[in-house]
Amino acid sequence: MNSRKYKAVILDMGGVLIPGPADLHSKKGKKSEDLGKKAESLQKIFKTLFSEDFSNHWHDLECGITSIQEFYPYFKTFYYSHHGEEYLGAIEIFSNHTIPGRPESTVKPIWFPVLKKIREEGLKVAVLTNNFWIDSTRSEKTTPLDEKHYDIIFESCKLGMRKPNRDIYEHVLSELKIQPEEAIFIDDLIQNIEGANQVGLTTIHCTDIDKTISSLEDILEISLKNDNFEKEQLLEASKITTCPAN
Repeated sequence: MNSRKYKAVILDMGGVLIPGPADLHSKKGKKSEDLGKKAESLQKIFKTLFSEDFSNHWHDLECGITSIQEFYPYFKTFYYSHHGEEYLGAIEIFSNHTIPGRPESTVKPIWFPVLKKIREEGLKVAVLTNNFWIDSTRSEKTTPLDEKHYDIIFESCKLGMRKPNRDIYEHVLSELKIQPEEAIFIDDLIQNIEGANQVGLTTIHCTDIDKTISSLEDILEISLKNDNFEKEQLLEASKITTCPAN
């Protein structure tokens, strides 16, 4: 089994474990007109976030130098200068993913049996996410993840470094006490995959969850699928939806 070659699987959070922005704006059943408007709004947000003149503010946010509360006024100013219109969205768009129970923060259920199987095989499961402090006191929760499913969670805002920079991958490897060739890294952003490749990690670019899990199975040469998963999910759903008798 090739799983013995590897000692850890490192996963991104948004876009892998929990929905990314594209997932949230492409839900089935929504009117195409609404989807078009939301896609356009998202494109404008990203254009500002990743613009050259705003990049230092985004860097400071993800590296924990500023919080969302401190970052938001800068974002609104630059958004107006880029698009000639006020940004009318709420600040919560940047923090809803940290609130357990919301669509933005819910781990895709298919991952739970996969994570369990990986750990049963003796590999560590780690999360490496670029995230940020929500409040200026740095006291509010910064991820919605239940720690019991992971051996360790690495957060850029707490480390003062971020993907795709080399130092954060090297820090993670050091903390896990493994070599680059002993780790598999999964991320939805190609620049983060390229950064990990430069350090020597085996990588999977996540564009589809089922394909990502299949690629992970191929690399580890083990089955990660749970045949009873669908039955368990239906049973769990029936417990939630069934009303107790009076």
